[in-house]
Amino acid sequence: MSETENRTPTTDNDGVRERRGSKRREIVTISLTAIGVIIGVLAWQLPQSGPSGSPPGGAVSPPASTATGTGTPPTPPGPTTGPPAITHFDGLELLTGNANLVDLPRGLENQPGYEHRIVIQCPSNRPSDKTREVGYQLSGRYLDLSTTVRPHFPTGRADARVEVIALAVTKNRDQTLTSVTKGQVVVANGATAPLTAAVDGADQLTIQVKCEWPEGVVILTDAGLSRAPA
Repeated sequence: MSETENRTPTTDNDGVRERRGSKRREIVTISLTAIGVIIGVLAWQLPQSGPSGSPPGGAVSPPASTATGTGTPPTPPGPTTGPPAITHFDGLELLTGNANLVDLPRGLENQPGYEHRIVIQCPSNRPSDKTREVGYQLSGRYLDLSTTVRPHFPTGRADARVEVIALAVTKNRDQTLTSVTKGQVVVANGATAPLTAAVDGADQLTIQVKCEWPEGVVILTDAGLSRAPA
């Protein structure tokens, strides 16, 4: 056999071995790639430990936005709503009954509890004088009346009683007046009682006084009206 013919089998065997080695390298590469993919999937699915309060996987929450001048500005708080303003009777326009108003009886001028007062003389109780009254202009600007009724009679009239009535007066289209009783209280001498009345929408307020004895007076202390919103 010639020298060329003797080298041919050796070359064929080397080619077979090279192809087998290449296949093994491909298998190893594919296996390593598959293992890498599996490890990556597991790392994605399993949370990683991080600082307390950190999201899974060690991700850091973005800081709160502190940008200014962008977006809708915050709505400023509205004004604080407090109790309605009070107008005392001495700040109202007196329409009728000025002659029925008198001074505080002697001896009570400097005593506490008689602030913002009006003092109404009791009627004489003659047939034509059973009731005394005073009237104030409201013009629909007020909501509620609040006052304390304090009768005062001379010594010897300890059981004398008074009746005080609050009437809301509305002016009709034909200029006539309609009066509706909104509050009423009966109080004995030496006692006190609150008088309240809703007067919202009223054009005028009338306070009527009736007394069992003509010698006394009816004192309304801290008499005022809450003002309706503008």
